[in-house]
Amino acid sequence: MPLMTDKYNAKEAKKNLHLLKKMYEKTLLDGNFQRWGGVDRGSGWSMKNGRSYITNFLMGATFNSIINVDAKAALEHCQHIRCTKSIEYFSKVVNSGYEYISIDGNNSASYLTSFISCNEDIKIKMNSSNKFMSFGELCEDYQDELKYTEKINVIILRDITVDEMCNLFRFLNTQTKLNAQEWRQARISDMSQCIRDYGNNNREFFLHFLYNKEEDLDKRSHEELTAAMALKLSGNFSVRSAAKSTLDTFYDTVDRLDSAVIRRLDNIFSVCRSVTNTLDVPLQRKLVKGQVMTFFDVIDIVSEDLGYNVTDPEKFLNWFLTKNAEFVKASKNVIVSEQEQKGYTYWTKFYQQKNSWTKIRQLFTCAIIEDIINLQTQGIVKLKRTKSDQFTFEDKLELMIRQNFETRSGDKIRALDIYLGKYETDHVTSVKDGGTTTIDNAELMTITQNRQKGSNSNQPFFEFQK
Repeated sequence: MPLMTDKYNAKEAKKNLHLLKKMYEKTLLDGNFQRWGGVDRGSGWSMKNGRSYITNFLMGATFNSIINVDAKAALEHCQHIRCTKSIEYFSKVVNSGYEYISIDGNNSASYLTSFISCNEDIKIKMNSSNKFMSFGELCEDYQDELKYTEKINVIILRDITVDEMCNLFRFLNTQTKLNAQEWRQARISDMSQCIRDYGNNNREFFLHFLYNKEEDLDKRSHEELTAAMALKLSGNFSVRSAAKSTLDTFYDTVDRLDSAVIRRLDNIFSVCRSVTNTLDVPLQRKLVKGQVMTFFDVIDIVSEDLGYNVTDPEKFLNWFLTKNAEFVKASKNVIVSEQEQKGYTYWTKFYQQKNSWTKIRQLFTCAIIEDIINLQTQGIVKLKRTKSDQFTFEDKLELMIRQNFETRSGDKIRALDIYLGKYETDHVTSVKDGGTTTIDNAELMTITQNRQKGSNSNQPFFEFQK
């Protein structure tokens, strides 16, 4: 405590459970650097752990402290020392209505608060009785005694920056053995926030394809997969590996992901969510991490390398699983000494190695190209439209004149309405039917007319059209 007092202008006091509850309700558990925990937040204690802690606490057999940051005081301190990053962070916390930020002891505070809030799931054995009872089942006098007499040590840190806060969390949790990804995420940065968001926004995908229950996500393993994919994309697949040491360096040296990387990750997870939405129930036989990472790679190949959109997610997933089965079967015929160079199963097992993902991407690129006609015919993928497939504003003005200021239905076209955005340029013979983006294959029509036509082709109508 003396070190905290000197360095962070800490205030230490004993607080009864009533005051602890009031403080807890105003305390932010920031998942960007903290590990999730508490009664309803996973990753922390089980209900059994929580009950045991409360029992021991009431017996005087616990010696831990609740450590929080005073957000307003920290903001004033950081304004004084002109720490821009910290000012931005603490300002957001204060403006969000929080007064404190949890550093340590969140599980303790959560379970004690939940207990005196009459959570019926928290029943403990009282000294005066052999029965297990919730707080609400106790007599009123005993309730008051517990709320106002029982106290826990609380330390409030005042003069602290964001980076100091994250480093302190790491230091305090060295003995609780943060896993590698929890350690990486114990920082405030645009990248850590971004990875965290991808994890939160795609929990259903990971539960459908990789994990069996919500608790399996709480150790951030799915975030580690996401971070590994971000690392590969950031290095354009040239990084030596996506293993622990390389990921550690990635987090230490990169504060923000490039927009191109974010765009590719957005596309990958957009397809993943679409695939998930096509399934009524999760997979009974889940994939392994290497297969999920391979699925990420395949989506990226289709979109970025070959220029297609996935248009039928369910059929696309089935195609991937079919190819995966074929490649697994073929791997069984590869001798042990050649597995590293020729074995698909080996590559998915050691998916963090550059050689593995290079071989996987080569294999699936060839498979996609070989099947591309069938994939298009079945409506599984569709070629993206590029800028060369799009007409310009100047084309609209030229078409207005070529069409003699009329649509094919005889409605008059005003130049003003073109500038107001009421008209679109359509391919007479659609792109899917081989139509070209040229004036002689173009037609000016209203937005409504174009939507009704869709991707179908029209017969030429005007003299200039093919």
